[in-house]
Amino acid sequence: MPRWMRAVAAVGLSLAIGYALEGGKLHLNHYLHLLEAHPEFAAADAPGRAAWWQVHDPVFRVQYFEVREAWPPLHRWSVAQVVWAKWMLAAAAVVLFFVLDLLLLRVLGAQRLVHLLVALYLCSGVCMGIGAFLVPGPSGYALAREFLGFLQSPLPSLFVALVARFRPPPAASQL
Repeated sequence: MPRWMRAVAAVGLSLAIGYALEGGKLHLNHYLHLLEAHPEFAAADAPGRAAWWQVHDPVFRVQYFEVREAWPPLHRWSVAQVVWAKWMLAAAAVVLFFVLDLLLLRVLGAQRLVHLLVALYLCSGVCMGIGAFLVPGPSGYALAREFLGFLQSPLPSLFVALVARFRPPPAASQL
């Protein structure tokens, strides 16, 4: 298979996984918001939450996503468990996308620049940490969310591969 086809397949895989993960994060965030906004919903048992959901039919729309249903296991989870699941999903997504970025670098013939990919992830991680823990209120969370979204895309490896593509070859004296 030609390199360009493998690269397109790797980017397509990243986009498909990113789309699915975004849907998962939105489901968890929507459910968590409802738990926090409606104490009677949070206090109910699993059948009570399912009944509440049917009566209130809470719909959540963001860009191209629409969340209408709740995942049945969420009805059995506490607020702390939903928060934990949200953060674990984010951490797992970063690890998964790092592996996908490594794959894309390999397909593009830029695997020698893994150190730049690691640096990009570290810088993004610091920015996410600043947003999540040092910037108060919703703007800090939004900052962290944007950097997480960046890492959950093929962009980091594509940026690094572009550096490899447009970097001048080493001079003969440096060989």
